[in-house]
Amino acid sequence: MILFFVFRKQSKLISYGLLVNQRNITIREHQYNVEQYRFKNAIDSFHYYRKVVSDFSILPKLRHSKFDLYDWNFTYLEFEPFSIRFAKYGDVLQCIKSLKPISISDFEADYGDILKQVG
Repeated sequence: MILFFVFRKQSKLISYGLLVNQRNITIREHQYNVEQYRFKNAIDSFHYYRKVVSDFSILPKLRHSKFDLYDWNFTYLEFEPFSIRFAKYGDVLQCIKSLKPISISDFEADYGDILKQVG
């Protein structure tokens, strides 16, 4: 039984970078999967951030998106079955995915509490 937990393959949201943190959290009855990926440097992190956002933006059933035009460090994407937030912090790319449909405004309202639990 212990070998199962040692050798089981982790399911990841993206296939780039080194997964350094993964956890499931609940905020106000909303469930989220939080993953953090480390890259060689901030330039690689930004490159893959843009690639991941581009890859997810072409998925079907995209309802809404929100990003900071001047900052380019975070993006919210709201799909029919889930919502997701990508953010770049130095050499780390953070992905937060809701496990059920949620509006971007509700996601933003939960974000401060998500950060408190992630650390």
